[in-house]
This record gives sequence, C-alpha cells and structure tokens, in this order.
Amino acid sequence: MKRLFKKIPYNRLVAIVILLFTSIPCIILGVIYLQSERNTQKQSILSEYYTYEDATATMASKTLASLESKMGYLMFDFEIHSHLSEINDLSLSQTIDLVHEINDAISIISLDNSSVTARWYPTLSTTSYGNYCHTLNVLAAEFPAGSDDPGYQEILALKDNQRLWKFRNVSRGSFQNGTPDDRLCLYSRFTIFMTSGIVIIINKE
Repeated sequence: MKRLFKKIPYNRLVAIVILLFTSIPCIILGVIYLQSERNTQKQSILSEYYTYEDATATMASKTLASLESKMGYLMFDFEIHSHLSEINDLSLSQTIDLVHEINDAISIISLDNSSVTARWYPTLSTTSYGNYCHTLNVLAAEFPAGSDDPGYQEILALKDNQRLWKFRNVSRGSFQNGTPDDRLCLYSRFTIFMTSGIVIIINKE
C-alpha cells in the first residue's frame, strides 16, 4: 500500500484526500436524505392504508346496518306472512298475490342496492312460489351435506327474530337458479300469523 502511494504524484494525493473529505459529507447527507424520504413514503403509505381501512370499516358497518334494517322490514311484512300462513291452501289468485307481494318487497329493499335480494323458506310450504319463496328442502340443498349439514342445522336452530350472519358461496336465485358466488348472507327465523320459516337476505358486495 505504501509503495502504491509513493508511486502517486503528490498533487494527485492531495486531490484524492480533498475528494474524500468532500465526498464523505455528501454521502452522509445522501444517506440522511434517503432515510428521510423513505420515512416520508412509509408514513404516506400508512396514512393512505389507514384511511382506506377506516373507509372500508365505515362502509361495512353501513352495509350491515342496512341489511339488518331490510330484514326488519321483511320480517314484518304482514301481507306476505298472511299469505304464507295459508300457503298450502292458496287459490290461484292468492298464489299470484303472494308472488306479487314478494316481488314488490324485493324491489323495495333493493332500491338503494341492486345487489341485495331475499328469499323465504316457509316451514309449511311443499312447493316453490315464484323466484323468492321456496321449501326448506331447497335451502338444505344449498349445503354440501344437505339437511344433515351443520350449517343448515345452525340456521334451523335459530330462535324467532334471531339473526345469523354467514359468508357463503350461494346463488342469488334458489339453489337451482343462478350461479353460486361468495356472498354475505343474513338469516332469520320468523313465526307470524301461525306460520314459521326462514328468511335470508343476500348481498353480493
């Protein structure tokens, strides 16, 4: 190393020393700047992330509250439940009225969100009515193990007006009608006008 320095002219050595002493502060300042820039970017990303998380949480909270409100509306639609209480003895005109009432209820709850739909599964029903009223067998068919499936049994075990949230791969129509997809589902049991059954609200979002 000493021999190497001896071979370098004195004026070049001085230039190298000056270059080193001027470069070191620049390197230090560069490192400090990069660290500061990195921290700034990190804070910006975190701020954006938390803002997104807050917005997502607020939206989720509003969605859940909205579905709860819609469920309350459906559970106390007396016109529908009046028809359901006599579902196995309906005349043709009463059957048409039931289908119309259910279609109107679906239209109302989906006014502010077209991805929302609902279905009724009255205990007494032995056949399906329209697109939104089916038998419990249709509900059971949505589960891998049918009526023995723990998920299905959990729904059947609901008490009156009790709510159950599930995120399931389910269609917007009945099990045989529509393509299944991951959807947020709200289940509830009703007993009104001497009839009982299950109501489900399905939300795509």
